[in-house]
Amino acid sequence: MTTATGNFRRQHHELGQLASELLAQASEPALEDRAGEVSSVLSKLAGRIRVHAAMEDDALYPRLLEHDDAEVRALGERFQREFGGIYDAFLSFRERWTRDAIATDPEGFRLQARGVVNALGARIQAENSELYARVDALFPV
Repeated sequence: MTTATGNFRRQHHELGQLASELLAQASEPALEDRAGEVSSVLSKLAGRIRVHAAMEDDALYPRLLEHDDAEVRALGERFQREFGGIYDAFLSFRERWTRDAIATDPEGFRLQARGVVNALGARIQAENSELYARVDALFPV
């Protein structure tokens, strides 16, 4: 079944897979020896987040924020307010954790990776279950 948020949901699935791969690699021993591989997955995830965030900012949130229904506008505003900084936080995390930084401080990377991936997962879950469900009802395809 095609939905208004089908592409966003597919992207969320891909983001989740990459995030799981990142955490799996970060959990393996001798992380400092595989910092290049981990950095590659991190870069791929950051790239996908950039594309996804741009699509939401260009195509989804403007429609919600300009909607006639005040509840819909409030929902869009709430999601931007509550979750707006998560993508930026992830991209800052990516900038901080270069291959050399991962190799130098693998435990610090592991700890921060879990935190940022958990925050990203919470946003994805909330968007899928609440925001996208509402959007699909508002804009049937």
